[in-house]
Amino acid sequence: MVPFPSTYLILDHDFFTTDHAAVCLSLQTSDIFHRQAKASLKQHKNRKRIFDYDNMSDDQWEEFSILTDHSLKDISTTQMNINDRTDLNKYWTIIKKSIMNVAFTTIDNHLSYDKTNIKSQQLAKASDALKFIAKFLQFSNLKNFRSNLLGLQQRWPDTSNHLRNYCSKYNLDFTFPSMINRNNVDEVRKHSSSFKNV
Repeated sequence: MVPFPSTYLILDHDFFTTDHAAVCLSLQTSDIFHRQAKASLKQHKNRKRIFDYDNMSDDQWEEFSILTDHSLKDISTTQMNINDRTDLNKYWTIIKKSIMNVAFTTIDNHLSYDKTNIKSQQLAKASDALKFIAKFLQFSNLKNFRSNLLGLQQRWPDTSNHLRNYCSKYNLDFTFPSMINRNNVDEVRKHSSSFKNV
């Protein structure tokens, strides 16, 4: 089971007589769906193969052409039974695999990290941080602060932990109080607002 932050509150009531107490449970779910198993991350290394076509000589192109023709002769197109998209995809996969096997052996190539995917992941993480901070700023603004104070204080250990992690990740030097209250909310909001400038 993946641990995730949670808070709870037991409410006392004077409305009616009972031996039961109401329990409110608040779970911080922001990271549940963004976590990937380490094994899955290792399996999907975000690498792509790059072929160096520019430095190929005419002899290399000729060798590639001959070996591709020879490889494709083993695939009988007369026996292909194509009735739908699935059949077409199946045969195209066979043809593509045959061509790629020849390309791997005849065309200079190397593996490279797919930097566009890495950048998009970094942008998504930064976007998640900004969304979290925007939600906190909305919840803690002067108009909402009084009515949300109890909820802010209940979630403050998790919220301040997220904010500290963002500070660490983006090399910001802010200190957050152990508990949020009326006296320090303006300072906390000021520090949190400065994340937008990163």
